Amino acid sequence: MGNESSPSRLTKTSLALLIVILSVGVFLRAWPSASFKGIGNDEHNYATYVEKGVKYGLSNYGRVIDEFIASQVQQAQSLIPATRIGFIWPTILLASFGKLNPLYALRLMSHGSAILLLLATAILSYRFGGVRQMLVVTTLMAVAPLQIFLSQRALGDAYFAFLAVLCAWFLLEALHAPRSSGWLVAYGVAFVLLVLTKENAIFVCVALVGTWICLIGTRIGRPSFGFLLVTFMAGALAVLILASLLGGLGEWITFCRIYAKGFAGPYAVQFQGGAWYRYLVDFTLLSPCIVALMFGRIFTIDKESRFDLFWGLLLGFSFLAMSTPSYGMSLRYAAYWDLPLRWLAASQVLQLSGKFPRIKPLFALAGLVLIVATVDLFQYWRYFVYAGIYDPVTFNLIYASKLFH
Repeated sequence: MGNESSPSRLTKTSLALLIVILSVGVFLRAWPSASFKGIGNDEHNYATYVEKGVKYGLSNYGRVIDEFIASQVQQAQSLIPATRIGFIWPTILLASFGKLNPLYALRLMSHGSAILLLLATAILSYRFGGVRQMLVVTTLMAVAPLQIFLSQRALGDAYFAFLAVLCAWFLLEALHAPRSSGWLVAYGVAFVLLVLTKENAIFVCVALVGTWICLIGTRIGRPSFGFLLVTFMAGALAVLILASLLGGLGEWITFCRIYAKGFAGPYAVQFQGGAWYRYLVDFTLLSPCIVALMFGRIFTIDKESRFDLFWGLLLGFSFLAMSTPSYGMSLRYAAYWDLPLRWLAASQVLQLSGKFPRIKPLFALAGLVLIVATVDLFQYWRYFVYAGIYDPVTFNLIYASKLFH
């Protein structure tokens, strides 16, 4: 299996093909193809914080948070919190030094994050799967509808997905090099930024820790308790930073309570609630071939499929953690699932390509990848170009699919 062997040599042909794939992926993310050109409420709030941050300066950012809290207590539902400094502060710096409009700076952050995630996909796929796995996974990631859409919005979801994948990647590296502290340090830095970027970091934390526990006794690596220590210390550091901005731990706890109440607001109740399997329905509507291939691989994973097992566990624990809230479910929040989904789909494609006796495996592989990529691009056009969806919640996806009128 391609994803079980050590990384094979990257030939000139493979490198040229990878460059073409990455170029297509970058183009799809940079080209403003989505038909929704308006500014969503979340984008407006992010832009407001960036504008105020540029005006007041980072040293006075506490003033932005005070104004946000004064506004939040008067609202029936949660606003995008100004405490998401892991994303907002770098955007403020970008807007300040580049003399950029806040919305444009936010979109540049999304562009850059989505492109960096694509590059990270190629690198980690090569390191842990070899050339064939790298080319297939990167191709499937390049045409991922959700990634293309989020790269064009002034939101923090693409940035969050990039950080979440970095955390998973660095954990995998740490498992393979338990004596090297560098990967754990890198993981700790990425995890601090993740927590400072969005409250959903708690779900990523559950998924990472759950995966780590399940890997004890497997051949994928040697889990170190240093991972748990770094996770705790990085999370605690992020909380202390937020508490210092809010005025203390007590104020931070009060803020969390106020913010949590807003999750039962009108929009969340109407559009972001649902059954525990909602994410499965949403991803099936968006990328049906990827989900079908993922399930095909999930049911054939064994202990020898080490990296498939890792991504399968991460995906499973993410699903369990993020399906528990009554409200606040949206594909935007699960954007980092795209990598494990497409890794498993790529593994299944590689398996299937050798099961056509009358077709050369290389031709079968190229044909299968082309079919899946074409379906994904059509799905992107269907939902985000033709239908002009802004928030890919279940109702919007089903309505655009014309499953009901």
